[in-house]
Amino acid sequence: MRRLEEQILTEKYRRIEGKLTFSVRLAELSVAPGEAAEGAFTIFASQEEIPAQGYVLTKDERMECKTEWFNGVQEKIVYRFCADGLQEGDSLQGQFLIVSDYGEYTLPWKVTVRREAAAGIAGKVSTLAGFTELARTDWKTAVQFFYSKPFAEICKKEGEKTWLLYRGLSAGYYNSSNVETFLEENGCKQALTFTAAKPEIQVKDVQETVREELQILKNGWGPVSLKVQTEDDFLFLEKNRIGEDDFLGNLCRLPVYISEEKLHDGKNFGTVTVSWSRGSFLVGVTATRRKTGLSAETEKKSRQKKYTIRLTELYLKLRAKQIDLADWQEKVRECVEELAVLDRKSIVPKLFSAQLLLTENKTEEAGWMLKQLRPMLEGESPAVVSYYLYLTTLYDKREEYVKRAAARVEEIYTRYPEEWRIAWLMLFLSHEINRSTYRKWQFLQEQFQKGCVSPLLYQEAVLLLNADPALLTGLDPIVRRVFSLWRTERAF
Repeated sequence: MRRLEEQILTEKYRRIEGKLTFSVRLAELSVAPGEAAEGAFTIFASQEEIPAQGYVLTKDERMECKTEWFNGVQEKIVYRFCADGLQEGDSLQGQFLIVSDYGEYTLPWKVTVRREAAAGIAGKVSTLAGFTELARTDWKTAVQFFYSKPFAEICKKEGEKTWLLYRGLSAGYYNSSNVETFLEENGCKQALTFTAAKPEIQVKDVQETVREELQILKNGWGPVSLKVQTEDDFLFLEKNRIGEDDFLGNLCRLPVYISEEKLHDGKNFGTVTVSWSRGSFLVGVTATRRKTGLSAETEKKSRQKKYTIRLTELYLKLRAKQIDLADWQEKVRECVEELAVLDRKSIVPKLFSAQLLLTENKTEEAGWMLKQLRPMLEGESPAVVSYYLYLTTLYDKREEYVKRAAARVEEIYTRYPEEWRIAWLMLFLSHEINRSTYRKWQFLQEQFQKGCVSPLLYQEAVLLLNADPALLTGLDPIVRRVFSLWRTERAF
């Protein structure tokens, strides 16, 4: 080998700084027993302005380098292998030796003598339609049969157009994509295409590495070979190549990972490209990371407020009979679960859960929860303590206990008369307030005069006036405010 390199140098070839690369790592070829087949690979010079010159050799007598000499920055090397005397299933390996002014290289090759399916298939497949069905059910076998004499005879019978197409596509070395082109050009199958089930992946508030899913839909049938890639630092793909085995039916689920460490504050935009021999599509990825300037505590309070408002809106709809109980329970449960995650030590989401259990007639479970929560009341606000007492009356409905709990809430209210939440609970607990609609209306007016603007109390006022219009003796400022604010809330 050294002698060959010296021969090139003595012919005044200049050794070039750089290297050669090849289109394949292994030159593979499939050939029928007793026949010959051709293959090819490409040599690339690293310096585009300086062409590579050299020879390609191999020691195996069966392997012929049809392109012995090359001169260029991108050169196609064609080789030919003769399988005379070899049997089905035989496999041979060797090396191409490339000696050039860029140095000396070796490229391994492997030739497999394929098992001929033609003999067994010829009796079963005698038309182009039969071949199409074979390709649909057993693509690998169909490709082998395509490069056989029996199939060539079938194409002759199909007419001149089919025969000429076959001659052009079957020439040269074993090529699966040529079989696909043949079937499509003959109208036997549509081109295999791929699309994204969802054109975009959106992830909000990324706080750690997140696993998402890119769903690829397959339209049609045929060999599957997809390349998946991304150039965005914050995106990582589980694999870059997708084949038929990655699909379940017509769907492939490809994991895509989003790295929180690689994200900047705010929105991050990226793309994943899925490509195949005849097309491609893009899937956009938007990942949002919380801005550094916004503290975790501030964001937690913001989200707590969001879900508390949502709970209020749901209650208003239930009270106005705009939502059924089952739907209300489902949506409330979602909010309560979110609040519980935001503050696992808070008693309030747990009290919401207890009330939810009571609406579901899970009385014993709710009662057990309330007993477990009682020690947590120490240090809680008067409104939370009053809410707890109200919930206990829904569990323990004995008259004597209800009176005792109501009296306790009234006592708390006398000490905190500005607390509208306790006033709202008094509407359901106080016997004195509920002795007449007039007294109840007076109590509500007192809250509004104190400046209360809670939609919960305004709703109670409107429901009361609807039930007893005689209470409406005029349009004084409070009445006008009731109807005005209630319309703003759109909760009739």
